[in-house]
Amino acid sequence: MLICGIDIGKNQHEASIISGDGHLIGKSLRFTNTTDGGEKLIAYLSAHNPNGENIVIGMEATGHYWLSLYCFLFDKGFQVNVINPIQSDAVRHLFLRKTKTDRKDSFLIAETIRIGRFSNTELADEDLLSMRHLCRHRMQSGGLHCRPEAQNHRCDGSRISRIPNALFRHVWQNLH
Repeated sequence: MLICGIDIGKNQHEASIISGDGHLIGKSLRFTNTTDGGEKLIAYLSAHNPNGENIVIGMEATGHYWLSLYCFLFDKGFQVNVINPIQSDAVRHLFLRKTKTDRKDSFLIAETIRIGRFSNTELADEDLLSMRHLCRHRMQSGGLHCRPEAQNHRCDGSRISRIPNALFRHVWQNLH
């Protein structure tokens, strides 16, 4: 079994592969947070797995940046473990030199998966993710309707379109 640890970033990710006994296999890979970057990761995994061993992937739940890569890898049939960054940080304390680089972090994530001392972060169901996205969009768009002349710079709720309110009621009713 091989383990690939991925350090998640906004625009770029870093991946490292280790063997089942914890030895680093090859150099790490930096790839973009795009479909082309995902394909580059698949090619990297294939190149470092000549025997066709099972590859387990671990990544940190960093903001929302991990979601697209998670879905991409899950759709490709990989076992993907999403862990809390606190868990991989605890593994960092096992080493004498506590350096923090993307390359080192991707190794530590793989090591956390190898040791098996982690709990998976569960992906919320699609309805909940849609509602969360809609709420964030509503909060952000509400800020666009602020009156600059207002003394306290708060948004004027009367200026917000009634469409989001109707849409929220419709979505909320359909969730139950």
